[in-house]
Amino acid sequence: MAIFALILVACGGSPVVQSTSAPAPTPAPATAGLPPTAAPTEPPATAAPASAAPTTAPTTAAAPTAPATAPLSNTTSTGAAGAAAIPAMQIVQTENTKTIEMPGDYFSPIVAVVRAGDTVTWSNKDTDPHSVVSFPSAAVKFDIDIDAGKSGTFTFDKPGVYRYYCDLHAVYDSKMDDIKANEGTDIYPSPMRGVIVVLDKNGSLPAIASAAVDVPATTAAFIPWSLVVPAGTKVMWTNHDSTPHAVVSAYGYATSDISTFVLKNTDGTGASDFAEPGVYYYYCPVHAGWNAQKAQVQPFKSYSAFPIVMDGLIVVTPKQ
Repeated sequence: MAIFALILVACGGSPVVQSTSAPAPTPAPATAGLPPTAAPTEPPATAAPASAAPTTAPTTAAAPTAPATAPLSNTTSTGAAGAAAIPAMQIVQTENTKTIEMPGDYFSPIVAVVRAGDTVTWSNKDTDPHSVVSFPSAAVKFDIDIDAGKSGTFTFDKPGVYRYYCDLHAVYDSKMDDIKANEGTDIYPSPMRGVIVVLDKNGSLPAIASAAVDVPATTAAFIPWSLVVPAGTKVMWTNHDSTPHAVVSAYGYATSDISTFVLKNTDGTGASDFAEPGVYYYYCPVHAGWNAQKAQVQPFKSYSAFPIVMDGLIVVTPKQ
């Protein structure tokens, strides 16, 4: 059953570094309908629109743009008075992506989904060595060095959401609990990081009680970064920051019909109904753009936490 998508790794048994050549490349996540583009260009600094979805999507020569559809009539709510609703974001990709490639200083796909007991392989197609390192907050720690042309593996025995990064080309920021790209990397300022969603044997994960994501006044980030909810849940985003933000599903990890809603500053809210099980990857298009060539989110310099990316993940489990 195709359920989840997008992966960030961390958990399980002892890492094994292969001594054999890396396997043949596997296709990158689908980006049908999107023209190949260069890295997104940051738009001019302007105030967020008062009555429509933000227009700060990537604007390079052939950059992808949102479909020409009428703006949602309920995207103009201000403060806590109302919530701007959008269609549910679509399932990211099919389950069982067990091989993650490193064509350069990035992981492809950035999000993957497996079952408990599965072994994930990272294949280094680059000419530089890379690493696969769990976040310091991970329940299970791992640190795998992978030379150019080689591969490394890790078996995930415990269900959960595992984020990881390459500590040779990125650095962990303890204040943001996220990753910053090192200058000079292939796709700077996008950091070299990923996530693995490990489902249980039944294709599910324990849901958490809260269905809310906050943008704190002190930290311009989606908190929590990942949220697990059962199908049929309405997730609410609340912006406590003095700067407007927005939510949009990532190109290539949803349908081509990307819907956006605005989170106005000072307790602005937005909501989305998640009817179908799946893994949904999203980001703030006010402070980041989508690089379709690399299938990565790239932060804008206007973002206060630059070069960290303002993004997040929603895991929707089947109804029990």
